[in-house]
Amino acid sequence: METHTYQLAQCLIERGHKVIFITNKFKNERSGIRYMANGMKVYHFPHMPVVQGDVAFLSFFNSLPLIRQILIREHIDIVHGHQSTSILQHVVMLAAKSYGIKTVFTEHSLFGYNDFHGIHLNKIIKWSFRDLDAAVCVS
Repeated sequence: METHTYQLAQCLIERGHKVIFITNKFKNERSGIRYMANGMKVYHFPHMPVVQGDVAFLSFFNSLPLIRQILIREHIDIVHGHQSTSILQHVVMLAAKSYGIKTVFTEHSLFGYNDFHGIHLNKIIKWSFRDLDAAVCVS
């Protein structure tokens, strides 16, 4: 988990919000639920790594029941995503929107239009974020 999202979560908890993280399993070691400071809960998603530790986008259909269970069990009313290159982030955001949960996304990167990866990532972002409730762009 990035330091900045951890610190953001701690500030939200201090203001009375309940914060959970859904992230990929870490180096095939961390999976399941971990509890952090101030009662923050981290769900390490049990995806099988495919390429460079990431998961296939088609895992949406396999992970939807688990995401649904987490969103319902935790009484989630806002989903906040970071890093557009995270497949899991796209899957959770799409699931949240399909259940009528508000979505917010923070983007820290800029991707060019002059190479294969940038072009296709921009297409995925455009499709995935078409129905966000709010977006934060950091330069």
